[in-house]
Parts: sequence; structure tokens; C-alpha cells
Amino acid sequence: MNMPRNALRKITLPLIILQFVFSFLVFGQTEQTAKNGAPAERVQEIQNKIDELQNRIKVALDAETPESSSALGVSLEQLKERSETLQEIQAYYNRQLIVLSKQQELNQELENLEKKTASGEIYQLEKAPPYSLQFYDDYTLKISDNLKNRQSAELAQSIVQKSLDRANEKLKEGGQRLRSLKESLTGIKDDKARPALAWEIGKAERELELAQVTRDYHDIALQNTGKRMELADKLLVANQKNLAQIRQHLTFDKTDLEKQLAAIDERKNELLTESNDLVRKLQQQEMLSVRALKKVEKAANEAEKEHAKVSSATIDAWRLYYQRKLEQNENLQLLLNQQKQMWKQRYDLINDDYNQQDLTQWKREALSHSEKIQKSINLEQNQQAGIQLQLAAVDEKLAQATLSPDMLYSLQEQHNALKNMAEISFNYLTTLSAMQQIANRFVDEIELAHSQLTFWDHVSLVAAKIPDIWHYELMVVDEQGITVGKVIIALCILILGLILIGRLTRMFVRRLLKRTRMSASSAAITEKLLYYI
Repeated sequence: MNMPRNALRKITLPLIILQFVFSFLVFGQTEQTAKNGAPAERVQEIQNKIDELQNRIKVALDAETPESSSALGVSLEQLKERSETLQEIQAYYNRQLIVLSKQQELNQELENLEKKTASGEIYQLEKAPPYSLQFYDDYTLKISDNLKNRQSAELAQSIVQKSLDRANEKLKEGGQRLRSLKESLTGIKDDKARPALAWEIGKAERELELAQVTRDYHDIALQNTGKRMELADKLLVANQKNLAQIRQHLTFDKTDLEKQLAAIDERKNELLTESNDLVRKLQQQEMLSVRALKKVEKAANEAEKEHAKVSSATIDAWRLYYQRKLEQNENLQLLLNQQKQMWKQRYDLINDDYNQQDLTQWKREALSHSEKIQKSINLEQNQQAGIQLQLAAVDEKLAQATLSPDMLYSLQEQHNALKNMAEISFNYLTTLSAMQQIANRFVDEIELAHSQLTFWDHVSLVAAKIPDIWHYELMVVDEQGITVGKVIIALCILILGLILIGRLTRMFVRRLLKRTRMSASSAAITEKLLYYI
């Protein structure tokens, strides 16, 4: 039976739409299953795609010839662009394998951590109580590392999320472009224009494939950052519980304190001896620097003058090295004095030999100490950046092939001076960071002790601050300090005086009225005059 053509169209169109929807759902289901499938299956799937891509890349590279370019009606540059896109797709598949491998490691770490938490193994410390302060400090470093890992993972997550959003946008735009090109191909009637449009469709398909594989890579990377954050959070909770346990059984006796103080004194003596030697070397370099400048002035020709300048720069580099080392030593000696005081305060804090006022003062001093260290760190980091630039400039000069032996020796010496300067800068930064960690740790301990104060402790703490407020100096007049207390007393005298004068004038006027025949209005005027007087 032959159906009418219009009726056939009416049946065919819904069937096509239904088939498209079914294919879309099946494709989505397959893609989601592959994405959420077992890691081994996912890895094998990606590996198969890489193998397939290698064949496609080989074909594309072989086709990069003038003959293929002419046959396809495209330029040689377009053929190379096709190969590069395929290679980029392969690179992202390789990246997927790497992040999937990392994901398996993270899953294993999380699983092991959950087992240790459930069994209580994670709360078993390697030492029995009581715990030394060194053991306590080492454990706080673990928590510091946990926090850094958490912050690092959080930062990575925000970066990967932005990359994933951009990849999703590219994927959406690529899909729209491909559909638009295919629609154009369906409606085109000029056979000569078809090859160029077909090439554009192939290019759009490759770009869409690249966008998809890029999107999948960022998706896995985002999952990994979430797992890193989860791992860091769980380790942080466990380590904080262990630290609280250590703190309850912490011991820090007089012998431990004396060891710490003796170590600081020994370090100060080493710095003092080294500083004395540096002063002598610095004086020698300053004398050499003056001589080098004279040689520059007396140079007979341009080559001799250039060599004299390089020699002078080398001497200046060593002079600056000794000068910076001396400045670092002097600053460290000052910081060690403050650190020594801090260790005494930590001893009192751990042994509960303090009052509420001590906590406030100690915290203020520790924060000030930490702030000074941070300023030194910032300054040294800036200087270190300058040293690296100078090293790069000297390396560039050393790379020249036409250097005389004397010039080469001077530049190598200058390089050694800058290299030593970079090394002492790094060591100095390491020492400063360690000092700052101790200061910050002490602040945390003070805040913990402060949080354990009772309501009446806080009341007494506020009451103890009243004398300081009372004697706080607002200004100086004729070398006399005007304090808060003096202002309050003056105000009280003024108010009480006004009240007293008001009562006295009223009493005087009442008696005056009784003894004289003064009118009420005259009495009121008299009362005001007396009040003002």
C-alpha cells in the first residue's frame, strides 16, 4: 500500500526527533557511566583513545605535504594546525591519566586514614607522657603543615574551578558552532564551496573534542582538590586532638629552660665572634674599594678601564656581602634577646606561674616580636630578588666568548660573591621563619590560656587596667601632664562646686528676704548676681 507523501512526512519527522532524543539519552548515560566508572576501566578507556589518537596524528603528520594540501584545497599551515590540535588532545588525555593516578592515591590515603581513625590508631602517640616542650613544638609543626596543605588545596580549587568554568563555556560555544556549520552544509548548493566548509566542520569537531577532553581533565583535577581538602581537614582534627593530649601532659622544668637559654647564649656568642671577624674583613674591603676606584680613574685606555670597573664591582660585591652578613648578625642578636625572654615567659605559662595582666603583656610583646621578624623577612625577600637579578646579569656577561683571562676571573669572583650573598640570604630567611613560628606558637598558647579564664578573671583583668587608664596622659601643658584622672577630678570639682554654689546663694537670698523688705524680682536678680560672682 502506498502512503501519501505528506502523511509519510508527518510520521517520519516525529520518529527522527524520537530517535535523536533516545540517542542523546543513551550517549549521555554511556558518557556518565564512563566518567563515574571504576578507575581501571576509565584508565583503559583513556589509553584506548590515546592509541587511536596516535594513529590519527601519524596520518595527519604524513599528510603535511604540498600534494595533500592541493588535493584537500587547504594550506600547509592548516594541515599543521590540525596535527597540533590532535597532539594537544593527546596531551590532555595524558594529563587525565596523571590526575586519575593521583586520585587513586588520595582515595587510598583517605581510606587508610578512616581505618586508623576508626581503630583509634591515629590517636596513639609515638611517645608516652610526660611530653617535652621540644616534642610539643615538633607536633605543632605538623598542624602548621596541615593548615598550609589546606590553604594550598583551597587555592588550587578556586583556580581549577575557574578553568573548569572556562572549559564549559568553550565546550558550549564549540557545540553551537559545529551545529551551525552542519546546518550550513545541509543547505549549501555550490559543490565548490563544500570542501572548504567540510574542512571547517572537521576543524570544529577537533576543537570540540579538545574542549571536551580539557573539561574532563579539569573536572578530575577539581575532584582531587576536594579530596586534598578533605584529607587535610581530617588530619588537622586528629592532630589537634593529639596536641591537646600532649598539652595536658606537658612538662617544662628548670633544667629544660636552662638548656634553651644556654643554647641561645651560645648562638649569640657565635654571632658576636663572627661579627668581629666581619668588621675586620669589611674594613679591608672598603680599603680595596677605594683603591679600585682610583684604578678606574687612572685607566689608560677603554679596555683597561672596563676591566678596572669589573674589578671594582667585584670588590663592591664582596664588601656588600660582608656588610649584609654583619647586619643580619646584629639583627639576629637583638631577636635572640627577645626570644630568650619569650622562653622564660613560656616556662612561666606552662607551669601556671602567671596572672591575667601577664598574659596581656606577653601577648603584646610576642605580637610585636613577630611583627619585627615579618618586617625583616619582607626586607630580605626584596634584597634576595635584587641579588638574583645581579646574578643573572653576571651570568650573561660570563656567557660571552671574547673575555680576557683577567676579566673572566673578576666576573667569576663577582659571581661567587653574589652566590654567597644569596646563600646567606636564604639561611637568614630560614632562621627568621623559625623564630616567627616560635613567636606565633607562643601567641597561640597565650590565647589558649586566656580562653580558659573564668568570668571573675576577666573582671579582675579589666579592674587591673583601671589604674593604667587613670594615669594615661592626654596632653602636656607647661611641663605638667594632663591625665585622665586629673580631668575626671576637675570635672567632679566643677559639678559639685556648681551644685554647692547654687544651694548657698538660695539660702543667702532666703535669709535676706526674711530680714529686708526686698521684692521677689529684686531677690531673683540678687540671687543670679551672687551665683555668677
